[in-house]
Amino acid sequence: MVFIQRSSDVFGIMHVQNVEQAVGFKEAFMASGVWSKIDLLHEIDLGSVISIADQVRGIYLPAGQES
Repeated sequence: MVFIQRSSDVFGIMHVQNVEQAVGFKEAFMASGVWSKIDLLHEIDLGSVISIADQVRGIYLPAGQES
């Protein structure tokens, strides 16, 4: 499930192999002159983000609190 909170005239989903491919598509679309603005939004796995944040939280010490 994907949630997008933006004001947009058109929203589309592309399944690409990497970010370079997505940017290539965007540049080709923009070169057509039909679009004035295209934003690329990346879908992420929120569970993975939380897992990584939890791991870093266990080892990160802010400046001045190092041991």
